[in-house]
Amino acid sequence: MAENQNFSHEATRRFAYLMNQIDELYHKVNAKSSLSDSVSWIFYCLYDMGGPCNQSEFTHRYGISRKTINSALLKLELLGLVKRTAGDGRNVIVSLTEKGLSLAEKSVVPMISAENSVFDSWTPEEKSQFFSLTEKYKNELEKQFKKQELI
Repeated sequence: MAENQNFSHEATRRFAYLMNQIDELYHKVNAKSSLSDSVSWIFYCLYDMGGPCNQSEFTHRYGISRKTINSALLKLELLGLVKRTAGDGRNVIVSLTEKGLSLAEKSVVPMISAENSVFDSWTPEEKSQFFSLTEKYKNELEKQFKKQELI
């Protein structure tokens, strides 16, 4: 393997390792609230949106698939944490119940505070570079996956 390819492969491994470690941190937080990772993420997003919202906003704001949204919301509904009501046309409005808001204040609010603290400790240049490179990686990876007909 050429030296540049070896370095690239090591970079890919390191990036995957770090992403998995970050996912594991979120998994540990989610386990404390007894929610699966995908259900917890939808719960987090709903709280983050600041109130009742159209179900389709999850996809527009966070890039989450409809299938994931629907199954997570069903579980959250069964737990009594959210309610869905009919909106205009085919729109479905999602909101936290009192029980959901109480759990969010104990689990989501501290998580957002911790996340904000991390970014608050970075300079504007560091934040810009982080997001620029992460977006570039995502876009280039998508291009390569399409080129190789993986997606």
